[in-house]
Amino acid sequence: MTADGGAGGNTLYFGDCLQVMREDVASESVDLVYLDPPFNSKRLYNAFMGGAQWVAFNDTWRWSEAVNDWHEVASHVDTGPVMEALRIMHGEGPMLAYLAYIGNRLVECRRVLKPSGAIFLHCDPTASHYLKVLMDAIFGAANFRNEIVWKRTSAHGGARRFGPVHDTIFFYTKTDRYTWNRVLRAAPSRRNDRPAACRSSERCCERIRARIPGAESREQTGILAVVDVMRCFTGAPKPRQTGRTAGAASHIPNYPRSGAEPDLRARGKTPFRCGARLRGAV
Repeated sequence: MTADGGAGGNTLYFGDCLQVMREDVASESVDLVYLDPPFNSKRLYNAFMGGAQWVAFNDTWRWSEAVNDWHEVASHVDTGPVMEALRIMHGEGPMLAYLAYIGNRLVECRRVLKPSGAIFLHCDPTASHYLKVLMDAIFGAANFRNEIVWKRTSAHGGARRFGPVHDTIFFYTKTDRYTWNRVLRAAPSRRNDRPAACRSSERCCERIRARIPGAESREQTGILAVVDVMRCFTGAPKPRQTGRTAGAASHIPNYPRSGAEPDLRARGKTPFRCGARLRGAV
């Protein structure tokens, strides 16, 4: 953003964003806000600068340091009931201090956003459920657009729970007249450019077409496979029990085609099993 909140050269601010927005950013002058605030992780973060280790941030919260934030947020008509409810739920402790700190800055973010502006708040499961309620109160529940789940790491488990592997990004707008630029991607020029899932699906369809007469396209393959699945569970002939297929649901497909119906066994082809047919249909 710029020092006057308008057009001009870029300016990087170092410090508390609350003070910067109140002193240097005009109302309704910002198109987009992306917040990656502390997560209330109760950890101390260090950084190396100039060959020495410095305390970059202490992500712990004390009620005594957030009393003013809480009173400012609670003084607004829209957010007052929410802040009081959070105070009753959590008491005057670290979680309420954290939510008051974030809430006070979210109020200022709404002030500086243009009517066409949008805001993205990055958080994690520690307090994401409380932050969404707070954002509903500040921006309006009707202006909630998306909850984006970002898988930030591969699975790693704990002893008695699923592994915490994701963060959450809330997407809100100031009004319903927001800017949305749709991002289009060029269609793949070669078959190998397609995602692996698409190539796998094509290979599956090729295997089905090799065994289903008359399936000349992917759409026809899907239709014929679904028809065969329906026959498998409704009107299929009784499967022939042999040594290798005893107990398996195998039968000769009976597709509605013009002319005489081919006999797969006469061609040396093995009839489908229900499981294979169902996977091909999906």
